[in-house]
Amino acid sequence: MNAVKPRRLYWRFRLRPSRRPPHYYTVYVFRGLPLFRGYLQGMNRASGRSAAWARRAEGICHMETTWIRRGGRWRRSPKLGIILLVETRLGVGYVAHELTHAAIGWARRVGLRSRAVWQSRRGTYEGRANERFCRVVENLNREFWNRWDARPKP
Repeated sequence: MNAVKPRRLYWRFRLRPSRRPPHYYTVYVFRGLPLFRGYLQGMNRASGRSAAWARRAEGICHMETTWIRRGGRWRRSPKLGIILLVETRLGVGYVAHELTHAAIGWARRVGLRSRAVWQSRRGTYEGRANERFCRVVENLNREFWNRWDARPKP
């Protein structure tokens, strides 16, 4: 008798905004919209937030700060948050949208000033902070699609 292998409800992997550790996001790609929305509603209820808006959501990047104890001191964890996506909604638009939120969360964590990203003294958007931010967006997108393509197929 062959045992039927259960289908995975989601795929999970880590994305690093920069090639240099330690920061990362945990990505969940759900098999369907009902699974995604059920997970999101439960997550919102558990944190005491309204779950009503989760009925319309199709993707989310949730930034969070968690703390770990190292060397007798409390320090911020390298985890930046989670990115929740739906397999049937995957495409450049949804993924790029949520990964841009992720890049903004990373920029806040590392102290990259938004003014430095969006403005430069030359009147163009080619400053060092701008390039650093764009490299993070590029790296998140590349790593996401590489990991998605390399996932184990059901």
